[in-house]
Amino acid sequence: MPKTLHIVAVDLDQVDKIYPLIQARRPDMSVSDLKSALKQFDKVETEKGLLAFENKQHYLMGFCTYNIVEDALDGRILFVNHFIPMDVMGRYNTAAIMIQAIEDKARGNDCRAIHVNLHDAVSQTSSDASPTIRNLSEMGHCLDGLKLRKAIQPAAG
Repeated sequence: MPKTLHIVAVDLDQVDKIYPLIQARRPDMSVSDLKSALKQFDKVETEKGLLAFENKQHYLMGFCTYNIVEDALDGRILFVNHFIPMDVMGRYNTAAIMIQAIEDKARGNDCRAIHVNLHDAVSQTSSDASPTIRNLSEMGHCLDGLKLRKAIQPAAG
């Protein structure tokens, strides 16, 4: 029987539910830092928000933030940042469940594409990096992830 996760609302009074997921990626971030960072998502809006995913035991298994923005090449997109799936011993396919919810949200908001930032995918500049990455690295920038893109077909109907 497949395991399921449910999307749950998390407001600033419940940041402690999200904190362990964030701390796994950003151990330097305090709870108050996280509250400050998430204040922009503390409103009910369709253009931006946060998605939290919990199992039936109410353990948080994934978290991401999103903004619906205009992209120069893709038009209206769902931009996902802080994509943090946690999967304990492979019991859930957390990332796939999260992506399906993100795709549903993109379609429901007439987005043409999804852009997902994966901050933990790449952590340092390799010697075979492009000249642009090498030049920016020399100027103090650091490689901080990878962006993935998926075109979305309009919702049927």
